[in-house]
Amino acid sequence: MTQKQTRVLVADIGDAFATVSADLLRKQGIWAFTRPQTPDDLMQGIRTEHPDRIIFNFSAVTMDIQSFIRQLSSVSDIHCIAFLGSGNPYLERMLTALKIPCLLQPDDLDQLSELLGGLCGAETQPDAALQPAEAYLLDVTALLHDCSIPVHMNGFHYLRSAILYRSSSPDRNKITQIYSAVASEYAVTAKRVERSIRNAINQAWAWRENCSEKGIYSLCRLANIPTHKPTNSEFVALASDWLRLKAAQNSGGDSRFR
Repeated sequence: MTQKQTRVLVADIGDAFATVSADLLRKQGIWAFTRPQTPDDLMQGIRTEHPDRIIFNFSAVTMDIQSFIRQLSSVSDIHCIAFLGSGNPYLERMLTALKIPCLLQPDDLDQLSELLGGLCGAETQPDAALQPAEAYLLDVTALLHDCSIPVHMNGFHYLRSAILYRSSSPDRNKITQIYSAVASEYAVTAKRVERSIRNAINQAWAWRENCSEKGIYSLCRLANIPTHKPTNSEFVALASDWLRLKAAQNSGGDSRFR
């Protein structure tokens, strides 16, 4: 099976993010180009360059994203990803409703490069499904959005990394090991990781009644612990088990935690 070079359109609002992101993608062998973040310019780029991904930049909102996504879905099936310059709960909820994963722009270029590479890596055929690592990242991001954890919280990012770490290394299930691994990734202390994850879970629990049916309360109910707030260790274990079961379901295996 031949490998297809992924084509990525990075929406540009006039700041450095689009240019930097496109350069980082090109260094990884990914075909990337920028277009102004306006509906007309983006649609022209889509029609002429046929990208597989669109990366939006929401440091500032320059367009009616809901109308554009409706327009886009009528002409093409492209995976959309949104980067936020800062936390914006309203925008996060709107993007989640549109099934667009949103991530906070990292300050570190190495982190941004790694994140972009995972989200926009090469595909093996023109209509290939998301690669496992990318699918895991997007699934966990969607789960945390469903749990009403805002993307601007440090705990959002630490918790996502902790879930991904345990999912890929289920034998390393001690929460202290996970704290250390996440702390190394973000160059912070394990104590800060533990405290930030606890704050994120507190946020999810406080908003559990407003969560979607896939949120934290549903996750706990499926594990038969609906009456108490999960500890850090419980939440990471529940979420990573949900992630592996979802992957098994998608491949025709276990169908729990739908």
